[in-house]
Amino acid sequence: MKLGILGDLHIHSKAPERRQDADYLETCRIKLYRSLRLLEDCDVIIQVGDFFDSYAVSNKVTAMAIDTIRWAGREIFCVYGQHDLSGHAASTIQNSPLQVLRAAGVVNLLGDDPIGFGEEDVMFYGAPFGQDIPQVVDDERFKVLVTHRMIGDRPLYPGQELEGPRSFLRKYPEFDLVCCGDYHYRFDDGVGDRVILNPGVMMRKTLKEADLEHEPAVYTFDTQERRAKIIKVPCEPIEAVMDLERTEKRAPIELEAFIRKLQLGKTSQIGWKNILLRVMEQRKTVERVREVIAESTLKLEK
Repeated sequence: MKLGILGDLHIHSKAPERRQDADYLETCRIKLYRSLRLLEDCDVIIQVGDFFDSYAVSNKVTAMAIDTIRWAGREIFCVYGQHDLSGHAASTIQNSPLQVLRAAGVVNLLGDDPIGFGEEDVMFYGAPFGQDIPQVVDDERFKVLVTHRMIGDRPLYPGQELEGPRSFLRKYPEFDLVCCGDYHYRFDDGVGDRVILNPGVMMRKTLKEADLEHEPAVYTFDTQERRAKIIKVPCEPIEAVMDLERTEKRAPIELEAFIRKLQLGKTSQIGWKNILLRVMEQRKTVERVREVIAESTLKLEK
């Protein structure tokens, strides 16, 4: 079986501060379209979470995603990331744009129960944002784990607690292939004949050095040969889409490290709400409390 793997898409109609696209949503559509074209000979397409950049995207954004994926005509399996959820609470997935995609029949959400596919009997397991790695049935089937969690091959700021790809594979030897998101930079690695990979984020969003070097890409993976192949997604040069002229104000390194912990540790912008969410995550606040707080903050925003 041939699998196609998409990284974090972060689809939105609102452009990040440094992007200078005339129509950012159209840029997202073109990137998604081109990615699916590159994977059109795959039996299954996997997306690793943070499909949308916000749980509050407009109907126009959701409709664009449905139309573009429907054109591809392939099975798509995905997990939700924190950006797909209100309040980063898993219980809010029912009221998310990703749930609309599921109801429209263009994605399959992986979660509690594995899903089998194809005559080769490949089993897909899901571990969405904040959820535990699922228990695996011990059999001879090829097992794919799709997860949204911070796994990476290099720390993104001083002192970041980052689990390495090989360490993760050794911890969960029951999986033949692990496809992961959340960490925005591409890597692929392996232990024996088992493979872990992350295509990286699709949209370049900041002027950080790693973002400037990043090239959007997708992976294909052959389950028989156990071999991954990287395919670069055609895109404009960085100087054509990003404002490189403005001088960036740099915070002291200690403050910058704290900000990055907030940003990369499950939030997209600094603010009272996101700090609150981060505290709840660190204190392992129960799911029902997260849901109540998420509903309350939505009322405040209105």
